Amino acid sequence: MKDWLHDLWNVLTLSLPVLLMVFGGGTVSDSVYSVLTGEKALGTMAMAILVGLASYFIAAGWIYWIRKSYLPVRTLGRIHHILPRKGLVAFVSPRNFDLNGLHISSRGLSSTLAGNLAQDVLATQVDGKPLVWNWQQLLRAVQPHATTLQEIHLIGSADDNGSHGQLGECAEFLRVYLEDGCRILPCSTSVDFEDIDALADVLHRILKKIKAGRSDYKEIMIDATGGMKTTSIAAAMVTLNNPSLHFQYVPTFGRTGQPIAFNVVAESQPEIEV
Repeated sequence: MKDWLHDLWNVLTLSLPVLLMVFGGGTVSDSVYSVLTGEKALGTMAMAILVGLASYFIAAGWIYWIRKSYLPVRTLGRIHHILPRKGLVAFVSPRNFDLNGLHISSRGLSSTLAGNLAQDVLATQVDGKPLVWNWQQLLRAVQPHATTLQEIHLIGSADDNGSHGQLGECAEFLRVYLEDGCRILPCSTSVDFEDIDALADVLHRILKKIKAGRSDYKEIMIDATGGMKTTSIAAAMVTLNNPSLHFQYVPTFGRTGQPIAFNVVAESQPEIEV
């Protein structure tokens, strides 16, 4: 019912200024025609002409104000401050390190994590050498939302060495860092991370499931850190028709590991120059 009323309001908002412009233009033309043909005096029609002109220009201004709704141009907008979300949908990369509880090892280096999110998102050093483990990026993706998350959905890749079979282990790993009330839900089906249509489809299904739990899109974040470039493309595609839905990713180089969020937003056409 709510969606139906929202659609009706959009139709009315777009159609009313057009009707008002038609009314104003028709009133002016009919009034001027009556004066020119001598049917009525100018003084008699002056008020009708003024009302028609006012209606026409008000409608023209109204249409210009909501012009983005008629001819939206989409562009990628960067979100400078990430607000904590209740729902997170994350692509998970295949683990590139050995994991035993909180003990991690990779390429001859090993370390035991603290089990504290603020500490474990920091760069891991062993004897002055960096210990690289890719699920640290997932922890960094979770960090801005850790205290508010009610559910996190994990999506795994479908290839032979994909991450789908590791989602249960990933969920147990994340459980250490999340509140007890947060549900960690591995996706039941694997996805080909090179198939954009399949990625978009699984995102739509998960988002529909979250929204059915009465969560609004503005309370959900898609994380495209894991996987491939195609996962970022799919995330951008899904946000295209949902302005309040954002996606984020954690850059590998050049920053402190803080996620960057984006939204595909409507931008105006070039402004009218006077």
